Parts: sequence; C-alpha cells; structure tokens
Amino acid sequence: METQKDKAENFVPQQEKEQKNSFIFTILCMCFVAVLIVSNIAASNTIDVTSFMSLSAAEILFPISYIINDLMVEIYGINKTKKVIFLGLAVCLCSLFFLYLTTLLPTGYSEYQVVFGISSGSIIGITVASVVAFIAGSLINSYIMHWLKLKHKEKKFFFRAVLSTVAGELLDSLIFISFCCLLASQFYSWDRLLPFVLTITAIKVLVEIVLFPLTKYLLKVIKKQEKKHSKNQVQK
Repeated sequence: METQKDKAENFVPQQEKEQKNSFIFTILCMCFVAVLIVSNIAASNTIDVTSFMSLSAAEILFPISYIINDLMVEIYGINKTKKVIFLGLAVCLCSLFFLYLTTLLPTGYSEYQVVFGISSGSIIGITVASVVAFIAGSLINSYIMHWLKLKHKEKKFFFRAVLSTVAGELLDSLIFISFCCLLASQFYSWDRLLPFVLTITAIKVLVEIVLFPLTKYLLKVIKKQEKKHSKNQVQK
C-alpha cells in the first residue's frame, strides 16, 4: 500500500506535467531559437534593394520568429514566452562565441572567417547588436501582444499581431541600424537612419501580413491540440 510519503515523493504538479509533456511548445521553442541563430549567421550576407540601400539576408528570417512569438504569447502566455526569448539570447550568444573561437584556429583558408562574418571587431559588434536589438524587439512585441489580449480577449488577433510586430520591429530596427551607423559608418550613415528603419520595419511587417493566414491556421491547430493535451493530463 502506497504511504503518504511515497505519494508526496511521486507527486508532480499539473503545470509541470504540462510543461514537460507539451511537445508542440518544445517544437516552437526549438524553431524560435533555430531562426535566431541562423538569422545572425546569415546577417553577414546582404541583399541590394535599391542603388543606395542594402538589407541583411536575416531580414527575411526574423519575421518568422515574431510569428512564433505571437503564437506563444497567444497560447502559452507572457511568462513562458519571456523564458523562451531569454533562452534564445543565451543560446545565440554562446553559438556566436564558439563560432568566433573556431575562426582563431589555424587554417589555410582565409575565406573561412569571411563565411561566418565575424573576422573583425566591427562585425562582432554589429552581430551582438543584432542579437540585443532582436531580444528588445521581441520583448516589446510580447508585452504589447499580452496587453492587447487582456483588453480584447480572443478577439482582434490580426490587429494584435500586426500592431505588436510594428512596435517590436521599429525598436529592433532602430537599435540595430543605430549600432551599424556607429560601427560601420562606411556602409551606414546617420542621415539615412530613418529611411533604413522605416523600410526594414515595413518589409518585416509586410511579411507577417502575407503569412497571417498561415499564422491563424497554426493558432487554431495548436490551440486544439493543446486542449486535447490538457484534457489528457486531467484524466491522468
């Protein structure tokens, strides 16, 4: 017969069970961190938009992380989302640090350092600035999404997703481009700060709007699966 002590030792809080067994949440975390790492590696490659403006290849990937951010806040809440954002920050900084260490190893290929885009101090500074800007933008995006959900409940998801992304991307782009003007003045100038920020923000928001039908579909599917998961946990 199981004693009271055995029951206490074997007891696992319901919330902890859900966190441990939520496979979908784990997948979203992995995707969020993966997009952040790949984006910062790809940031060294640029895309010529106009004759006077080039954008980082990472601008194509960053909106995906904001979509994941919106889904996590909408389904799992602000507290879990913040933990994932800071986890992404830690993992990304660690990956950049170890990539930098690999460029210090003896090699016969000077192109190796160029591939990773971390061969100079200014590039390292810009890369770190990109991570910091992204984390700041993600936090603002999460808080605005959370505040609007408290106000509108389950309604106006499109409005909440787009407005939070606009605010997050504006802050993200402002921080990143400002650091670029400081550390890479040969490519970025202060007089073009505002056009750069507005253009990058517009592109990212446009990507989110285009992908919104997919975001809405994923939200519906994930909510349905999480309800089944919660029901199974209660039955257990």
